[in-house]
Amino acid sequence: MNKVNFIYEVDNKQLTTCKIVNNLYTMINCRIVIVFDEYESMKILDKFLWSFDDISFIPHAIFSENLDEFMPIILMNDQSKLINKNIYKNYNTIINLTENFYVHFLNFKTIFEIVSKEESDKSKARKRWKEYKQRSYCEINSYKNNYILNS
Repeated sequence: MNKVNFIYEVDNKQLTTCKIVNNLYTMINCRIVIVFDEYESMKILDKFLWSFDDISFIPHAIFSENLDEFMPIILMNDQSKLINKNIYKNYNTIINLTENFYVHFLNFKTIFEIVSKEESDKSKARKRWKEYKQRSYCEINSYKNNYILNS
């Protein structure tokens, strides 16, 4: 069964994503894929992951064809590579920072959906929620942003 976690009412998607990644990597050693619609958004988070916390180190890389398969966290903006490279076989968690639902996300054990306070983002998240809900094998949870920030 897939576990889908919607984190809503987020002020800053990059900061929230960094906190989630930090918790998942340091506490339970998750292998994580973070997906984006745009290359620029991916580059911003790449820089933010290096600098958001002075005392933590989050090893990560932007996906490339010759990426070390042992890299614990990868960032990518081409969803087709998830299927073509069978990335889900080596990673158990995906963080969706795109605006869409992709059925191949269901190859991951855990899925995070980050939703800002903006009405357009909420509307798109509701559509994704419905997509997951239609699949009876998904356990869907929702957490208000401060749940993550305080954990």
